[in-house]
Amino acid sequence: MAALREAHQRLVNAGVSVEGMADHTISQSLYLRDPDGNEIEVYVDDPTIDWRNDADWTRQPVRQLDLNRP
Repeated sequence: MAALREAHQRLVNAGVSVEGMADHTISQSLYLRDPDGNEIEVYVDDPTIDWRNDADWTRQPVRQLDLNRP
């Protein structure tokens, strides 16, 4: 998640408005818009989850992303 934290900080420093953040269990995402209004998702996969072989993550709710957690 360090890479996503860094991306968030770089976006904020560049004056880009981050419209949302989500923890999807298997990945964590930032949401922003390009100049034409298209939504862009910047995400990182959680390397601790084997989503190809373990479907338990499909029953997890989408949560608010906390970039301060390790």
